[in-house]
Amino acid sequence: MEKKLLDLKLAVCCEKIKQLAIKNGWLNVSLIQRSFALGYEESLMIVGRLERENLIRPKDKSGKYYLTAIFLEKEKIMQENKEIDISLKNVQHLLTTIDANYFAMEQAKSRLEKLYAPDFRFFDFMRQNETGLSLCIASLLNSKGKHGQGNIYYNLFVKIFCQNITWLANFVDFPYDVETEANTKDGRRIDILLSIENTGYIGIENKPWANDQENQLEDYAKHLSKISDNFNKDWVLIYLSNGDPKTPCSISESSLDKYKENHQFLRITFKQVSDWLTECLCVTKAASVRLFIDELIMFINENINGELGMAELDSVSNILLRSESNIKSAFSIAKSLDHAKSALLKKFIADMERIFNNSESDMWIKFGDGLLKDSKESMGFHIGFSPILQQRLFLNFEFGKAGCDELYWGISKTSENTKEDALVWDEICNLLGDYFNEYYKNPWWPWYSNGFQAEFFKNQNLKNWSNNDAPWLCIMDGSLAKEIHALAKFVYKLFADKNKTNLLANANA
Repeated sequence: MEKKLLDLKLAVCCEKIKQLAIKNGWLNVSLIQRSFALGYEESLMIVGRLERENLIRPKDKSGKYYLTAIFLEKEKIMQENKEIDISLKNVQHLLTTIDANYFAMEQAKSRLEKLYAPDFRFFDFMRQNETGLSLCIASLLNSKGKHGQGNIYYNLFVKIFCQNITWLANFVDFPYDVETEANTKDGRRIDILLSIENTGYIGIENKPWANDQENQLEDYAKHLSKISDNFNKDWVLIYLSNGDPKTPCSISESSLDKYKENHQFLRITFKQVSDWLTECLCVTKAASVRLFIDELIMFINENINGELGMAELDSVSNILLRSESNIKSAFSIAKSLDHAKSALLKKFIADMERIFNNSESDMWIKFGDGLLKDSKESMGFHIGFSPILQQRLFLNFEFGKAGCDELYWGISKTSENTKEDALVWDEICNLLGDYFNEYYKNPWWPWYSNGFQAEFFKNQNLKNWSNNDAPWLCIMDGSLAKEIHALAKFVYKLFADKNKTNLLANANA
């Protein structure tokens, strides 16, 4: 019994002595005796035990025992593991706190719904596409618009964005006309065109989600230049987008640099658009118009800029600012998010391949190399239909921007060897256009869309993934892969029922 007690006492002392050794860098018998009130024999036993565990080196001439490299490395690893464990607990605590806070907010929302309807948005019942958004912006810029506020919004637009464009800044009170979907001579349509009397033209290309088409901005710039030269006027092309123009696809680098230098090209982000609308809100007298602008700001911030609601932002920020550990944990979570997304993308690819590439499926799928690498090349996947021999046009899903943003889908070619056939392109457009609302086409895509209809997707908020939890949650529960499979089956059935599968096979090679 006494031996067991002695062993227990020595074991407890041994751990304390290890910490003393780390602090001093060495040990000797007399130091152990003084520090822990142990006898000489007991102190020798502890030294012997530490030597056997290879934690201290044999004593030197001065009688000191120095720590071994193995012991120091073990202690370093143990300390790091403790810090990691504390960090993980802090992260878990932070996530639990935020989750509880969200739950409380949802509970509060449910109690206030009848009075305030905090999640009700006018734009949920309107055209949530480029055309609809262009109409909203054009209406506000129009001095003759139904808002009844005259040219006050246009003047703010010029004041905020166009101070470096002399001909615009100096002539804000000139009469002007506003046109949407303005036709160009080469068959394109400029989203918004402002024609300022005796002065010049402002062309606005609105790109909240979709990709630029081939030579699109180049053609718009040439059109504006030509009509301006005809009437000895100035011009500027304004590009509304959170991303840079796609060069050289939409416009060449040299042209873009030239237009920028001449103050004929200007990019405005939707964060800046939101700020302009906030300024508009402050000077608006009509209550109904203030309500409309406020709703438009929320739509842009939530659906284009990927921002949380103000109440959610304030709530989460307050939690983060409660302690240093919360801030550290938040950064740990932020640093880990890309890794988590990568893991979910791998799960998504595995789910899709399991559904499509099996012996019972009449479809197959191929992923581009750029999806997991987050590169600009082949950031998507295309689906083929096995019954169609020599298929050249495929059901394609592609991200327009790195970070898995600007997702669009449709029928496209996958090789430059497949040439555009106007008749085939038109037939495909007519066939799919009868079933899906908003769509586009270009030389590479006979038909494509950035809309995700409720008929196929339980969550339609799938355009931009970088700051949006919706698609990742749909990947996590496996629903997104199943929904895309159902959509692919529907698209194939459309072609098969109309005896039009030859359109996907007989494209010019």
